[in-house]
Amino acid sequence: MQEALSVTGIPTYALKWRVTAEHPEPPDPYLVYTTRMYESEHWDDTPIRYTVFVYLNMWTKQDPTDLAAEVRAAMRDGGFVMEAESTTYDDSTDQTLVAWTWQLQKRTELSPYPEAEPEEEEPEVIK
Repeated sequence: MQEALSVTGIPTYALKWRVTAEHPEPPDPYLVYTTRMYESEHWDDTPIRYTVFVYLNMWTKQDPTDLAAEVRAAMRDGGFVMEAESTTYDDSTDQTLVAWTWQLQKRTELSPYPEAEPEEEEPEVIK
């Protein structure tokens, strides 16, 4: 996640942003994410593929339009597929929240296939 989103320049945190002595206020904007992983494919009772869901939230006081486009581009470049996106405004913090659910398919080290799915062989042409 950190690697995929680093190109945006938006500070990114796992689970939540935390107050520190150096940073008593959150940056604007900032991203927070959580993940959930499932075994989604098995071969002879051995997991060969995981599905990883990423729940990503961006908080900002700015107009989120261009920022959200940057995040979407970075996540897609990182191999993620967007499942859902929603935008809400929080009066109490004067911030906009853009919330996403992303998905990534990941092969395990035990997978008999390389990163890409195996290609079907071209049928031999008989002349």
